[in-house]
Amino acid sequence: MELAALIILALVALAAIGLCGFTLIVLTRNHQEEKRDLHNRLMSREYPEYLHGKHTEQILRTEEEKARNRPEEHEKTSKEFEEHKRKAGKY
Repeated sequence: MELAALIILALVALAAIGLCGFTLIVLTRNHQEEKRDLHNRLMSREYPEYLHGKHTEQILRTEEEKARNRPEEHEKTSKEFEEHKRKAGKY
């Protein structure tokens, strides 16, 4: 009788562990699918905005600002020449 009860308890324990593992696998798979779906929906919504929206305009503005603030080649040469001339004047 004790052996039968022990076997039944072992089977119930194995069934409980198997059910927990099965539940964990199913919930993980569902979560991954929902996560992938949400990511795809967000990217499909934001991608056109990214291409023609604020991101692109901001990048263009920063590039134009860099180009405007970059010294011209003759200005760079003249500044170097003036510095060299100033150093030569000290001696």
